[in-house]
Amino acid sequence: MQRMPEVSFELFQTLLAIGWLDGELVDAERDAVLEAAVAAGLPEADLVKLREMALAPVTFADMSFDHLDGEQRLLIYAVASWVAQADEKVEPEERAALHAMATLLTVTGTGRQEMDRLVVELRDRPDAPARLDVVALMERIGARMRKD
Repeated sequence: MQRMPEVSFELFQTLLAIGWLDGELVDAERDAVLEAAVAAGLPEADLVKLREMALAPVTFADMSFDHLDGEQRLLIYAVASWVAQADEKVEPEERAALHAMATLLTVTGTGRQEMDRLVVELRDRPDAPARLDVVALMERIGARMRKD
């Protein structure tokens, strides 16, 4: 059985920060992040923190990724890339945010390009989900890292 990257609190914290990029976290964004965190089985203490973070703007500067391994960092970047590509067009502000996210995560330029390609590949599949497919991203990232 293949090991997948662990879904972390920081992944959902990042999703909240992305939701806040435009200065407003709408109810649908908040609910989607919190529901995904519950479905991922995050501990109650982490869910409480996420609910509190959903009440006021979260920025990338508020985050620490020091204890995450390489696969977890790539997963977080890939999720950010997926969200940025959701409307089929990555705006300059989104590109800047992705660059900042990669820098904070210490994802190399090569890793960033690989994750961006992976997201495009997954989104372009005929069976691509309408929403973010974290499980598929996790499986693919794990497989790519084992291949390298």
